[in-house]
Amino acid sequence: MSLSRFVIPFADVGSGIVPSSGAKLFFYKTNTSTPLNTFSDEGGITPNTNPVISDGNGVFPDIFLSGIYKVVLKDKNDVQKWEADPVTGEQNNSFSYAVSQLANGDATKVALISTGLDVAAIDYLVYPSDGRIYISKGVTGTMANDFNPTTGVDTGLSQAVYIVDFMGFGSMYSYAVSQLAAGDSSKVALIYPGLSITAFDFFVYTIDGRIYAKNGANGTFSNPLVFNPTASTDSGITGALLNVKQNISNVFEYVVSQYANGDKTKVALISPGLSLTAFDYFIYPTDGRVYFKNGATGNFSNPLVFNANAGTDTEVTGTLVNLKKNISDIFTYTVSQLANGDATKVGYILGGVAILAFDFLIYPIDGRIYAKNGTVGTFSDPLDFNPATGIDSGVTGALLNINYLTYKPKRYESTAQIISSSGLVSLTHGLVDQVGNAVIPTGVMASIECTSAEFGYSVGDRLLVSLNATSTGGTRSNSILISDTNIDIYFGNSPNAFLITDKTTKSASLITNGSWRIYINAWYLL
Repeated sequence: MSLSRFVIPFADVGSGIVPSSGAKLFFYKTNTSTPLNTFSDEGGITPNTNPVISDGNGVFPDIFLSGIYKVVLKDKNDVQKWEADPVTGEQNNSFSYAVSQLANGDATKVALISTGLDVAAIDYLVYPSDGRIYISKGVTGTMANDFNPTTGVDTGLSQAVYIVDFMGFGSMYSYAVSQLAAGDSSKVALIYPGLSITAFDFFVYTIDGRIYAKNGANGTFSNPLVFNPTASTDSGITGALLNVKQNISNVFEYVVSQYANGDKTKVALISPGLSLTAFDYFIYPTDGRVYFKNGATGNFSNPLVFNANAGTDTEVTGTLVNLKKNISDIFTYTVSQLANGDATKVGYILGGVAILAFDFLIYPIDGRIYAKNGTVGTFSDPLDFNPATGIDSGVTGALLNINYLTYKPKRYESTAQIISSSGLVSLTHGLVDQVGNAVIPTGVMASIECTSAEFGYSVGDRLLVSLNATSTGGTRSNSILISDTNIDIYFGNSPNAFLITDKTTKSASLITNGSWRIYINAWYLL
């Protein structure tokens, strides 16, 4: 631990007198006359004398603090020139302590700065605008509406409060996340319908992960939920929560890390027949979305009919809350662990490799990633691993594929459509990306199928055609309009929509619209 250095706040100790040879700095426990050691080194190993005495030039040696002090400056004749109480060292610890007390709801020690607050019984104050922490022990009075966060002055207080941390809510946020991660339900909870806030100090908004301090609010969240994340209010709550952090990507990272560490008491992969009872978070292995249990109960259906968009399953009562749309990071994580040589987490699927030491395994032929999924054993040598099923003759159980290095394209093919003069064919393609978002096709292709023999072509013959091309003289044209939901084909007003080559004579020929049908193929690639 690194201690903080004490610096005397001024050189002139009064009436033009500056510290001189033999000046003394006395250090006591705050609010007492009990001596408290300071140290000559940052590590806190070698104590200074107490008092610490200045040299012939009035310069004091290095002074490092560990704790909260009363400091008294006297001249060489023991005449007191200055006193300060409290003076603190180990600011980070003071901050952590204050936050933990606030989280525990101990109003005798920590409170949020607010108009009308009586500070007599308060040891620490938290400035709600940015989370700075101040020591208020020994200060009396009731806070007015003019607190100055830079100087610690408030006209309603007997003296200024002393700032011990300038970092703001960063650590408060980390604390809330750590409590959530630790499953300490006495401190942190996820905001969800019908939750009573009585037992909690921090709340996480599951839609985007903002973190809120209770801030004196009380009541029960509405059901259905009408929480306003911007105003921090809810129709079922009296008062407003205090937003201390805008997002919580760390919740997602926590879930992934817990799964990577094999902590089955908190996170599991959604799989057929799995009981929700023992888990708090679930990862959908098809695309890696992360869900919070949100009070749901039951077993996932077998075979699985989980609806990833709705967070529902036919055998589960209640709805899971989606915390993250995808988990490409799990792939990045496994690769990064492998790159870092961390053999306790990720390894390659190779002949003779024992699974015991790993949580994730990479198939080197095409880069697929598998979770261990409770399997045991050693891969066969020579290797007979089946990447489609995750099974190997030397392994008991099946690995669970959670990601592919290569992305399989999404495809759409229409049924036969009528070609008509000035006609419109409107098709819903249903193409989505890897996380279910509707997308505009990367490519579209048209083909026409012969339904009545013409120009040497037999029924059933198919020809590729260009939809946007114009025929001779520009009198025949077709257009195609694409969006993230539809493919719309607008035919020109000619009875002969396409120009093709006669199969026998090789001459240019105009089709008879009624003798052909059109098919549309579309696809989406990353």
